[in-house]
Amino acid sequence: MDADLAGRGLTRLDQASVCAAGRSLAPIAFSETGGDLMVVAEGDASRIERNARAFVNGSSGWGMMALAPISAGQLHHCTVLDTVSRALALGRDSLAYGNTPAGFEEFAEASGGRILGGGRVVEVRRRPGPSQQGRPGFARGTVAVAEPDTGRTLRLEMENEYLLAVRDGEVTATTPDVLAVLDRRDGVPVACDQVRPGRDVVVLQLPAAPFWGHPHRRPTVAPRAYGFDCEARTLP
Repeated sequence: MDADLAGRGLTRLDQASVCAAGRSLAPIAFSETGGDLMVVAEGDASRIERNARAFVNGSSGWGMMALAPISAGQLHHCTVLDTVSRALALGRDSLAYGNTPAGFEEFAEASGGRILGGGRVVEVRRRPGPSQQGRPGFARGTVAVAEPDTGRTLRLEMENEYLLAVRDGEVTATTPDVLAVLDRRDGVPVACDQVRPGRDVVVLQLPAAPFWGHPHRRPTVAPRAYGFDCEARTLP
């Protein structure tokens, strides 16, 4: 199926599109490399998320998950459509435009996004976050990028994914749009757990999947869902 349950990187199971659409995650099954199996027959999404994380943290650190089947007729209600084709298109555009300054601009334009800024990563601070995000498994922190053209600093807030971009105290871009950090030398994405001081990067804002624009679904992945007290700043 050309669809998935996210359309972007998500931090928690209870943020999956099926939850945003009002469906239950249960029944759901988890297994890990040692052969242990956990099946959850019922329960709210936040409890399933906590149990799943405890299961994985207490075993090998990773595992597999299987959700209840979704009928083809229900896909457009509870999944993010066209995600596979969109990912392939992003890959083709990235290869086509290359990693020159003009290439990054063309790639952002072709993807319906924009370049937020870029420069040298001067600081990476990792820390536990508030409430439920302050537990093991949530890579929260801040990345500071010094912009040589303006002399300003672009700050990125992250929690397993890049969530907010702030410049001079003003929030300029947020989830549910996708904030992507690319290595300026080769255009390869730099994940939150890979970003380090000294890397020369370009920061892009790409539009969220239309699924997350619905007013009833948007709060699931809006800044306040991660503990940030601000409104979403997304592309038109």
